[in-house]
Amino acid sequence: MGFMDKLGVVIPRAFFTLKDFLVLLIWLALLYLLLLGVYRLYLTPSAKFPGPKLAALTFWYEFYYDVWQEGQYTWKIRDLHRKYALTVDIISRVCFGASYDCLENKDFAREWHAGMVSSSRMSHMLRQFPWIHEVLNRFPKIGPAVAREGASADRERQMKLKQNIADVVDRRNRGEKPSDGAFTIFDSMLDADVPASEKSFSRLISEAQTLTGAGAMTTANALDTTFYHLLANPNCLNRLRGELVSSIPDPVAIPSVAQLETLPYLTAVIHEGLRLSKGVPHRFARVSPDVPYQYDGITIPHGVPVGMSFVDFLENPDIFPDPDTFDPERWIPFDAPHVRQRRKSLVAFGGGTRMCLGINLAWAELYLTVAVVARRLGDRMKLHEVVFERDVKVTVDGFNALTSRESKGLRVTIGAKTEV
Repeated sequence: MGFMDKLGVVIPRAFFTLKDFLVLLIWLALLYLLLLGVYRLYLTPSAKFPGPKLAALTFWYEFYYDVWQEGQYTWKIRDLHRKYALTVDIISRVCFGASYDCLENKDFAREWHAGMVSSSRMSHMLRQFPWIHEVLNRFPKIGPAVAREGASADRERQMKLKQNIADVVDRRNRGEKPSDGAFTIFDSMLDADVPASEKSFSRLISEAQTLTGAGAMTTANALDTTFYHLLANPNCLNRLRGELVSSIPDPVAIPSVAQLETLPYLTAVIHEGLRLSKGVPHRFARVSPDVPYQYDGITIPHGVPVGMSFVDFLENPDIFPDPDTFDPERWIPFDAPHVRQRRKSLVAFGGGTRMCLGINLAWAELYLTVAVVARRLGDRMKLHEVVFERDVKVTVDGFNALTSRESKGLRVTIGAKTEV
């Protein structure tokens, strides 16, 4: 007598066999998926929202465009509807009280840029599968082994940030202030009257990652975009240089930000470059916690997240005609009613209480860098083998604005010095 025959003495044949049990599990799983699909398509509060039924049915729709197609969901939504070393040096000093001095590095610390780009390209995978982040934290050597280019640089960047935070904490424990006595963000955070959990090492690391990423990539992208379009449009560059030469007779002098903000064409160029750089193109979710609200005849229940990309504002043809064209003239005169309306739609820094923390620092970086570089080097700079679609055009929403993987970056040559 076999084992199953003996078992049949205890469990009557009327009970499930293993095969029957597996078949039942499959049918229950299919029934669950069917009921879940019916709920998502017809019963959920967002069921009446317009859009593809497949997107309402499964998050794999978003996964396909953001992970498999690499950061394309922002542009898919639109279809359904309708440089770095400088900025790293500045944000590192503001955060930690000491600059990374990337500008002193012979290759301008390219590994920092590679690390931040690598982190951005992984953002959608981490968003779809949050547990991957914990795995990478526990086993940091896995990332470079399985990820694409830049993963090793990103790991080194993460280690550098951890060391920076440890140095700040150690310095404060010794009762010392920053070397130059300057304000730093993390000293202020540690001085804040908040619960200890808000000052934990892991929390500070997360803040460091956010601040250095947001304070470096976004402004650097805006500078890249601005200088590309200036060099690709000599008439715009010549007009800007004429204004700068007139206002800054001594090219060695560095004017104040307040002085530069009075220059109309410089202001127009910076606003247009910022618009075309896209800011942070990813969708930001907002939730009404207690009351429903109306949009275009549709009631959105409270608690339902709604996301929208800044790109939809920045490239709205009703506000910015011919939105893909670099046209500083659209910002002149700056106080005209139609320009004031455009300024409200320049949401590269976000808006409301959640707008960019470093907006004033970013404006100062943009004004000073564009003015000084264009004044001193603008007549000697030329684009070097730059292909707009490959090297400059934003084609990937990696939370940050990213170009093609084949991009060689914005490269320029600088000719001999002139007298002016």
